[in-house]
Amino acid sequence: MVNRRDLFSTVLAAIGSATMADGAKAGNPQDIALNLYWSAPSNDYATVTPQQSNLGPDYQPISVEGYIWLVQRPDTLPLRLYWSAARGDYATVASPQSSLTLQNAGYQLLSIMGYIYATQRPGTVPLRLYWSAARGDYATVASPQNGLNLQNAGYRPLRREGYVFPP
Repeated sequence: MVNRRDLFSTVLAAIGSATMADGAKAGNPQDIALNLYWSAPSNDYATVTPQQSNLGPDYQPISVEGYIWLVQRPDTLPLRLYWSAARGDYATVASPQSSLTLQNAGYQLLSIMGYIYATQRPGTVPLRLYWSAARGDYATVASPQNGLNLQNAGYRPLRREGYVFPP
């Protein structure tokens, strides 16, 4: 006969470090994944949470760039998703300077996806904004390897948007 308490403990241990389908980390539901997508036809990178991942059929997932808060906490900034129909470009930013730059370029605010730290906290990594004038594309990544890949593709780093939890 199976002891219910032992079975329950086993199940909890098995899911304790898993990632749920909606991007939230089990046992820490306030964190949600921040995913990088690429569309070859649009020449566009998009960094979004699972709730905003319906970008279109041409967008393919590349990586999880980190985890963000769903609710605002002390020393956090809203992580905003913008869209430019003229450029066919999604842009993800948190700094007031980046938001103003996008608004002045005609980007429309689509949503606040969550919140990231304004200053580095233990266990966090920088989330950086890159720009490609040739592609008319902003890209936001936390992975050092993806940052290097962007620079090798002609993107230039613009600024640190804030800090996220690494994958």
